[in-house]
Amino acid sequence: MRINRDLLHYVGIFSYIGFAIAVPIIGGTLLGYYLDGKLKTGHVFTFVLLGLGLVDGFYNMIRIAMKGADMNKKR
Repeated sequence: MRINRDLLHYVGIFSYIGFAIAVPIIGGTLLGYYLDGKLKTGHVFTFVLLGLGLVDGFYNMIRIAMKGADMNKKR
């Protein structure tokens, strides 16, 4: 039973990291695309918000990884 709990724990962490990376990137890109269409600015907002989404996604990944490393030290 212990192996299954550990496996589920790690699957949960990895899926959380995946969503924490993907959601800001996709959300920023879609919002930028929408704003570019409404404001007729070419692809300015798309690229700016894509860049912000990338930065935020990788910041989230590092934050989650550091939090996990701290939890492993306490075990």
